Amino acid sequence: MIQIKIQKSDAGQRLDKFLRRLLPGAPEGLLQKQIRNKNITIEDKKCTPNQILNEGECIKLFFSDETYEKFKKAPEENIKDAEKLIEYCKTAYRTLNGEFKNEITVIAETEDIIAFSKPAGALSQKADPEDISINEYLIGFLANEGKITPGSTVSFRPSVQNRLDRGTSGLILCAKTAAGARNLTNILKDHIADKYYLTICCGQIREPFEKSGYLSKDEKNNIVKVTEDPTGDESYIKTGFEPIQISKDGRFTLLRVKLYTGRSHQIRAVLASIGHPIIGDAKYGSPRINNEFRKLGVTSQLLHAYEMILPKDIYAEGKITCPLPKVFESIKKEIFG
Repeated sequence: MIQIKIQKSDAGQRLDKFLRRLLPGAPEGLLQKQIRNKNITIEDKKCTPNQILNEGECIKLFFSDETYEKFKKAPEENIKDAEKLIEYCKTAYRTLNGEFKNEITVIAETEDIIAFSKPAGALSQKADPEDISINEYLIGFLANEGKITPGSTVSFRPSVQNRLDRGTSGLILCAKTAAGARNLTNILKDHIADKYYLTICCGQIREPFEKSGYLSKDEKNNIVKVTEDPTGDESYIKTGFEPIQISKDGRFTLLRVKLYTGRSHQIRAVLASIGHPIIGDAKYGSPRINNEFRKLGVTSQLLHAYEMILPKDIYAEGKITCPLPKVFESIKKEIFG
């Protein structure tokens, strides 16, 4: 019999997910059967695959030592892999701090979650194996602060929970623990968290409005198209727009945007589809306008994830606000005074 005590870093996970990480060589069907047959118990009681683990609980696996070792890497191998991961992510942390001149900053943190300010140009998650993203930065940051160890990353790895386009700046929310990941996954999936962006678009928008429609993606060219009605496998989208200020010359509008759904390129594509593209947007914007603002230092779309409102049981203060980056703030003052 094998006994495993649930540590704080493992709490909040489903039993089946924990076991899959612990025993990567075990067929999933076998683990499900062992749970049903009470060969896997929690606190000496029958359990279910989707049961949430709590800190301090004891899982008992009624396996022989040989079977257990066959399904699981040797502990020292797991630790070696985790140590390599930590060192790699510490390097990523230093690299991104150098590349973005320490502009990636912590704007909110609890025991379970952490929010960073992501600069435009930084990847939320890897697109290619050689990429360095906020995901690696997160682990490197936590390791550098002494908040995680190689051992704590064996069964749970801290991760980004809301993705931003590479060229979009702003609030990026991450889970430090399994409980944090589960809570954030639920509120983001169920659209419980209110997400707001700031952007500067071309033309005048004088009244608040909401726009619903359907979004389809061209994977080859990495662009999306917005339509009024579904014609195939499109995703439903809904976006709210509220004008804050119109520029002195009447050419631009500062907008507060609410995301009811969160799809790739959603805000950018919707605004372009109604004739109000975002300044600096290379995919959906105006080349003439983009060239005009490139001289002022704008190298990506002026779109910033600036605020998120979370349930108070997840973040006691409720609201997390992310300051505007220097270039966005500078252009805003230049255009709107």
